[in-house]
Amino acid sequence: MCSRDASAGTILICDNCDDEYHMGCLDPPAFRVPDGDWYCPKCDPDAYSALRKRAMVEHSVSVEAEGDGSRAKKSKKRAGRPRSKPAAPQAATESDDSEDACMVCGFEGKLLVCDFPGCTKVFHKHCIWPSSMEAETSDSRWICPRHRCTVSLVEETEVKRGACASSAPAVSLSKCTQCTISCSEKYAHAAFIHGTGGASRCSYCARPSARVELGTIFQEAWSKMANHYLSLPFMRPFLSVTVIGSNDDGKPRDLLDIIERVRCLKYGSRQAFVDDINSLHDRCVSLVPDTDPALPQACSTLLMSAEQVLGRYRTKIQGLETIMKSSSYSTGSSEVLEIAGIAIGLQGHRIGTRLPDVTPCKPISEWQQYVLDPPLDVGVLVCASCMHSSFFFMKSPGNPSILPHNTNFRVLRAVVKMTGLQ
Repeated sequence: MCSRDASAGTILICDNCDDEYHMGCLDPPAFRVPDGDWYCPKCDPDAYSALRKRAMVEHSVSVEAEGDGSRAKKSKKRAGRPRSKPAAPQAATESDDSEDACMVCGFEGKLLVCDFPGCTKVFHKHCIWPSSMEAETSDSRWICPRHRCTVSLVEETEVKRGACASSAPAVSLSKCTQCTISCSEKYAHAAFIHGTGGASRCSYCARPSARVELGTIFQEAWSKMANHYLSLPFMRPFLSVTVIGSNDDGKPRDLLDIIERVRCLKYGSRQAFVDDINSLHDRCVSLVPDTDPALPQACSTLLMSAEQVLGRYRTKIQGLETIMKSSSYSTGSSEVLEIAGIAIGLQGHRIGTRLPDVTPCKPISEWQQYVLDPPLDVGVLVCASCMHSSFFFMKSPGNPSILPHNTNFRVLRAVVKMTGLQ
């Protein structure tokens, strides 16, 4: 999946999807060939989430035993308010411990924590934009999109018991286990496919078409760009220019235009997605003086971040594109989920609506300075072999650290407290 060659003895092949993985590229890495059937992180994400948590605990314990007795604690850098803890036990089907990675893209970083009792899901601000606007503009309770009906926008109500119970009927929602689409009982039959054990998935996640699977990959690649600190100048409005000529050429005007197209299933190929990102770079070059290449270089860095994700899915993308080019593949409105006359895209996006602005208005000179002076809480670890970079939140600024190839970056955070990494 990382596109690098290796000997056959270091590669595992998933018994479900036939994707190939280096044993050292897995997180946590595999040190021996598993007995029996083996399933990759995409086919069995729950198992790998449990393995990562166990690896973190075991490594932390070993550090405590070998060091001076002080244990390096794992911490999460999160935006927004802390989770509100109810005084009395609540009826909930989920654990009270929040997850470690964004539900939409699967990456870690600065995460928003849902305040709905029992909800464990966390999200990047841009992955669920504009739902995350409420977390920034209000000091009160913030709930994630999973607790609001995608169709009627009715908010789920907390089940209260005893003296605090309300006479109003409780509103419960069917929630997709893989994305943020949720529906009230009135609309659930049109959007959800119920599996064993009460688990539900929306039509996109339960029976994805080739175009939907491509959209999911492009969504992950877009998130890799959007959650990079360099993305802010290229959000909407692009470099704070509210009107950038005409959009008659069909090219996107900012990163939000691209995610709108992703969520609306507009992309049928990897090349079309990459071409749109390149068009933003060209637009940037046309707006910025030739004497200062900082902003165009920043845009190029974002493209490289997206290419990292696309490279991991190279084989799968090629297969999906082949399927879509076949004469038997049916395209059209049947691929879009429609409920009560409303066309719903990926992550519950209402097709035809425009996402609100993200970027504060600044002159281009300030954006140039912004990309040249990264935030003090951003640190970079770079692999000495493949130059893969991983961003961490630091207590103090520092230069990139060069690390051996196949270092387990996730476990590493438990043992590098002395370098300022949290």
